[in-house]
Amino acid sequence: MKSKPQILIKRNIIEIHTKKVSVFGNSFIAVLALSLLALPIMSLIMMIKMGDGLHFGLFIGFGGFWFFSYFMTRQFLWNVYGKEVLTFKNRRISYYSDFKYFQDSHKDFDAENFNVFVREYQEWDVKLGVIVFANDDEEIELATKVPLEEANAIVEKFILSLSRG
Repeated sequence: MKSKPQILIKRNIIEIHTKKVSVFGNSFIAVLALSLLALPIMSLIMMIKMGDGLHFGLFIGFGGFWFFSYFMTRQFLWNVYGKEVLTFKNRRISYYSDFKYFQDSHKDFDAENFNVFVREYQEWDVKLGVIVFANDDEEIELATKVPLEEANAIVEKFILSLSRG
C-alpha cells in the first residue's frame, strides 16, 4: 500500500508529502503510543490501590514513558500527515517539516548562490535520492527519499520553475 510521495511545486513553495505507510504499520505505532501513555497512569492507580506511597522513580518513569509516547505519536503523524515545506522569499530559503498539528523548527539560509542537487543513497537494490539545497555556508537535506530518477526530475522541474520567475 505504499505510494509515491506527492510533490507540489508552486511559484515559491515546494511541498513534498510523505509516502503513505500501511494501515497495519500505522495501527501498530498508534497502539504503542497509547500504551506508552496509559501504562504509567495504570501503574499509579495500582500503587494507590495497594497503599504504596509516591516514589521519585515513578515520576522519572512517567517522563520516560511519555517521552517515548510523544516520539511514537510524532512518528504516527509524520506517516499520516507529514510533509516537508520549502519556501523561497526575499532571497531566503526557509524549510520545515509539517506534522499537521505541529511543525519542526524552521531552518533558513541565504539563497544567494545556492545549488540544488540530488544526493544518492543505496537501499538494498534500489537507488534513492534526497534533494539537497546548499549555499557556501549551509545545506538543507530533505528527509523524504525518492527514487533517483524522480529526484532528478523534481530538481529539473524546480530549476525550470525558478527560471520562469
